[in-house]
Amino acid sequence: MMIAPVTAVQSPEGPRAARSWLLVLAVSVVVLITIVALAMGAGVPFRNDFAAYWPVGRLLLAGQNPYDPGAIEALQHSVGDTLGGDSVVRYPPWSLPLLLPFAALPYVPGWYLWILLQVFLVGVSSVWLWKLFNGAEGRG
Repeated sequence: MMIAPVTAVQSPEGPRAARSWLLVLAVSVVVLITIVALAMGAGVPFRNDFAAYWPVGRLLLAGQNPYDPGAIEALQHSVGDTLGGDSVVRYPPWSLPLLLPFAALPYVPGWYLWILLQVFLVGVSSVWLWKLFNGAEGRG
């Protein structure tokens, strides 16, 4: 009885899919390093949407009103955000639990996780769109 040699099973897309994911990973790392470098150079580099989301999630975790502008502003000031402004989140209550994983962390690690997730999702979306529109076939 002869036994056939075991060969590696390859995906139907082959090495092209692996190269796509490596490209996404490389671009994501470069973007993330750039964001972190820019963030480290500023006093409070985190003045963006996350500055509004994090306090809302913290208030929700504490069982307080996540729509209270005074409480939101107090939490923003506690992490060094003194820019003020209207940063009350106006999302419906059912969407607020999406903020809880980030609010469970201190502000800075939560911000880094937030940025990392965004970079990853943009990369994944790029690969999906590339495949959807047959990006590799358009060259030649």
